Amino acid sequence: MWNQVKVIDGGMGTELVRCGVQDVDKHKLWSALANVDFPDSVVQAHKNFIDAGADVIISNTYQSNQPLLMSELQISREEADNLLLKTVDLARKAAGSETIVAGSIGPFPDCPASEYDPQYLKRMSFEELYNWHLPRFELLAKKGLILQ
Repeated sequence: MWNQVKVIDGGMGTELVRCGVQDVDKHKLWSALANVDFPDSVVQAHKNFIDAGADVIISNTYQSNQPLLMSELQISREEADNLLLKTVDLARKAAGSETIVAGSIGPFPDCPASEYDPQYLKRMSFEELYNWHLPRFELLAKKGLILQ
């Protein structure tokens, strides 16, 4: 399976908007909330990437991490975990049997656009960063995802 080139999907946020997700400026976790408020649009976005030739689609979890979901949405850890797991179900619904589903582990949410200027890497030890990402990694890995 991995001895040949694989095509990975594209910009999920842009595709979600194209598929009808609205109010993207109302909440900083709008893309995570799309999994709940616009699940059909999330599935359609994944299908669009597959139809365009993607061999691998990535779960809509880039900005979704348990601490941020819990604080921003005022939900429990169990609810945050369930919200993350729902993203996997939506991706798998779109994927069928031929498409690989991978999980997305985004950056530590230190500041807006921290993926472009990760200043937290100067302040956090490897162990701190590892421990912060571990709960989400474990949850997605239990669902059998390849993680990026």
